[in-house]
Amino acid sequence: MGALNEFVRARPLAVALLLCAVVAASLRVSLISGERFHPDEALYATWARDIATGRDVWLAERIVDKPPLFIYVLALPFATVGASEELARLPNLIASVASVVLTGGIAQRLYGDLRVAVVAAIGMALSPIAMLFSVTAFADPFMLMWALAAVWAALGGRIAWCGFLCGLALATKQDALLLLPVLVAIGWAATLPAMRWRAWLRGLAGLSVPVGVVAVWVWMRPQPDFLSASLLHYAPLTWSGPATWLERANQWAALSATVAPAWLLPVAAIVFAMCHTKRTVADLGLPAVALVWIGLHVVISFPVWDRYALPLAPVAAIWLARAGVLWYDRLRAGFVRPVFCAAWVFCLVAAAGAALSGAVDVARDYGRHAGIDAIGAYFWTHDTSATVLYVHDLSWEIDYYTYGRELDRRWFQDATALASDAAHMSRARRFVALTDAEWRRGDLPDALAARGLQVERVETTARVDGRSMVQLLRIVPVDR
Repeated sequence: MGALNEFVRARPLAVALLLCAVVAASLRVSLISGERFHPDEALYATWARDIATGRDVWLAERIVDKPPLFIYVLALPFATVGASEELARLPNLIASVASVVLTGGIAQRLYGDLRVAVVAAIGMALSPIAMLFSVTAFADPFMLMWALAAVWAALGGRIAWCGFLCGLALATKQDALLLLPVLVAIGWAATLPAMRWRAWLRGLAGLSVPVGVVAVWVWMRPQPDFLSASLLHYAPLTWSGPATWLERANQWAALSATVAPAWLLPVAAIVFAMCHTKRTVADLGLPAVALVWIGLHVVISFPVWDRYALPLAPVAAIWLARAGVLWYDRLRAGFVRPVFCAAWVFCLVAAAGAALSGAVDVARDYGRHAGIDAIGAYFWTHDTSATVLYVHDLSWEIDYYTYGRELDRRWFQDATALASDAAHMSRARRFVALTDAEWRRGDLPDALAARGLQVERVETTARVDGRSMVQLLRIVPVDR
């Protein structure tokens, strides 16, 4: 017991961050099950299954629009104990807990204040968007972990490690390119003028290792490189145009509100404006980084997707922690400080509770494709010889949930194309899987009737509220 007390006194930051990590892990584990894959999650998991099963180790048969690191990390548990939604989300859960610790470590190096570090780690642990993305199979939480580790290394003057960790972030997702200016600025400030060029050479050497491995992977594949594929899939990135800026700014502001309790951000701004006269570089740099990040996503035609707001979570956690500590220090009355701390904790816990209860609509499928796994299971319990399954919106999910089953999966562009192809497959069992929105369009029955075909319902899945989500239909002749 004496040794433990001595360790706590010697390393209070490590102990506090460890406790924050335990809290973060406990909350995140409770969310890991129960949600079906988002289409992108299903796509990444399918690529990982190709690698894990040895079917396509280099993904030579796939057009991949992401760097390979996260996909191969997903393949590791798949290759050992088999594929599942929970296993696919486990790497990000671990990465998210690590990001909580790294956020506290960065706050400590920025301000040298144990209180700011601990409050920042707590804020990251309870951030709604960080919690919800931690139990997904998106690449963003994994990329964020490496980016935070690179920032932490740069603040400590370890430029070679900063370069290597930045390379790992780039090898996870190409969006890490937007973080390079921040790392360059931090590294420049953290090194002595006489040592800068030597430090940057070490940084470039560290960066070249993971980037070189990715280059070899790209060279080994006959498919287009992932950068070209991503620009093809997401359209060329251009200026969005002043006419759209206000609308896009409102959309990004709504997403940004999920990184922390919304009202705490303006409170923090007021604190810095009115109460804090000796501002540090970090005090000004943190909101500048957030504003530049949002600004770039407003004026450039990035898709307005919730995952792109995730890097704002550690920035907001550190900035709010700094504001909270400054405000606490200015409160003099003895009873006011406990009230202030209780109110602050209540806001963070309430935001986390909203995420746990499903009231924050980011990162998850939230029943939009409820029962898609049951559609996949249907084809594991029925004969699939000479079977064609047509899909459009559900193509990536169907690929995952029927993976390993001999099945002719065909993507159709529209109802006319589906009817034309189905009319030429009269000897096959023909099925079509549609979302509820696709089925309600009503153009498929008419297109099939023109070819002497009709559909009969095989299976309908529903959410807990009873609303149908996915339809599995069999295509048969009208005279049947």
